[in-house]
Amino acid sequence: MVKFVIAILLSLVATASASLCQQSEAETWNYIQLYGFVVDSDQNPVKLGSIVYYSFRVKNIGGEQIKIGKGGIYLKTSLGDQFSFYAGETIQPGKELQVKSSFKAEKSGKLTVNPGICLSTTKGDVCHDFNTSCSFDVVIECPAGWSCLTAEDASKTFKNYLRYSDEICGYKVSTTPTAVIKTPMYCYREVFECPQSCQCLTQAEANKEGLILCGEKIFCGLKSGEEMYCFQRQQITTELPDLVISDVWPFESS
Repeated sequence: MVKFVIAILLSLVATASASLCQQSEAETWNYIQLYGFVVDSDQNPVKLGSIVYYSFRVKNIGGEQIKIGKGGIYLKTSLGDQFSFYAGETIQPGKELQVKSSFKAEKSGKLTVNPGICLSTTKGDVCHDFNTSCSFDVVIECPAGWSCLTAEDASKTFKNYLRYSDEICGYKVSTTPTAVIKTPMYCYREVFECPQSCQCLTQAEANKEGLILCGEKIFCGLKSGEEMYCFQRQQITTELPDLVISDVWPFESS
């Protein structure tokens, strides 16, 4: 029968460097000790598409060998991904296994990751998610021409403006005597009205109508994530050819 040991509540300390989280105390479950859990990235905050690195160790602190189940030793994400290692292997008493790998941040927003382990028993796998976890934000990179600002700063910077999406591009950090305040930032861009003779369209719509840019490239809106600019019909001018007299015939009178 599997015995369960009350897990030690752990805290992870987020740092200001590329290290996102670092385990401060070991956690024990069923004679298995988790320690050294570290999550970091080349960028902090983590940008969409960047690589997140993680590592941790699992040690057998009991008196008998432990066999890893089919689910392996794993890292689980709040998006439903699970990265597994060492399925079917054994850990002798006093020995340990280290997990060290990485994954790509493929969706923006808050992301939580935590280690876990599956043990092989006579009744099948018994799996456990450790309490130890790391939560961090994955932010987007603003497209060219857009600025990453707080809503307040956008209202001060632009007269008329649009927000690209609800995805966060960063945080503006401020401090008070009692707290650290993180204000979300989004991608903003100043928007202009088209001249009277021009239409606000996407490039695809303009191509379909055979229109050209209305002078300079004037940003006028956003449609389903596609930028819109001011377009107009091409002015066609017809010039009459110069009169050329190539031959002169004498006029005969009777």
